[in-house]
Amino acid sequence: MSGEEGESKVSTYETYVSTPSERTVLLVKARGETWRDKIGLYEPTEPNFWRYVFAEFVYTLIFTIIACGCSLNLGQPRSDLHQAVCVGGIVAVLITVSAEKLGYFNPALSFGLLVAGEIKFVRFFVYAAVQVAGSCAGAGLLYLYTPSNVRGHLGTLSIHDDLLVGVAFVVELTLTFIVMLVIIAARDPDNQFSLLQSNMVVGLSVAVAMLMGMPFTGAGVNPIRAFGPAAVTGNLVHEHWVYWVGPLVGALCASLSYKYIFKLGEEKPKEKAQPMPTVHMKIKSTSNSSV
Repeated sequence: MSGEEGESKVSTYETYVSTPSERTVLLVKARGETWRDKIGLYEPTEPNFWRYVFAEFVYTLIFTIIACGCSLNLGQPRSDLHQAVCVGGIVAVLITVSAEKLGYFNPALSFGLLVAGEIKFVRFFVYAAVQVAGSCAGAGLLYLYTPSNVRGHLGTLSIHDDLLVGVAFVVELTLTFIVMLVIIAARDPDNQFSLLQSNMVVGLSVAVAMLMGMPFTGAGVNPIRAFGPAAVTGNLVHEHWVYWVGPLVGALCASLSYKYIFKLGEEKPKEKAQPMPTVHMKIKSTSNSSV
């Protein structure tokens, strides 16, 4: 092999795996995907992973402060419309400024993305952990700077007195199903939504869910919206499971329903698996000795 040929092929290899993520994908293809790859054990070693995690914490903290703060009565009662617009608006704003690999500062929606194959298990697990931490931190900050005479339960959600717990579960399931379905559809490249369109539609779906659900359960939709203020104020009642199980089941049903029922358009034929790029790897390892 001539020196020029060796340099040309090495350059092609370096372009193909120019980032750590691409190198990871190359190695996975070369050796075959293992169960560790399927759950994403390699992701914490990627340079941007922990940046996404920190961003998820900050977004959750901000969301909790806004969502709980807009429900407090600081001299004048807050209407359902006021709270719905506030929460839907902050969701649209945060997902607009966020990165692509977002957990939507919501463990239920992150779980829906996991079921849809958009994120892997390790990312979901870490996101869920920092979302819980972010909600507690946000509720704690709100508790500190809210006057004690209006603090109350800090916007802790509760089920209407005349509502059965089973009905409350169905309400939370239904509301989260709607929001998750919108998110999956908005992220689907086949639907060709612009970034602004998809973010506005997601925010609008959250606002609609809030308007419908507030008289029944307070419209949790997001488990950490219920958990943060309840944990900080010590109001974790025995019905609290409704705000976790309902949204998680709703997100699961929405992801599966979109994949098998609601997804529009013709299915694209699956691409044939590309041959393993072992040639590039061999050239890379022998390029130093070529003359």
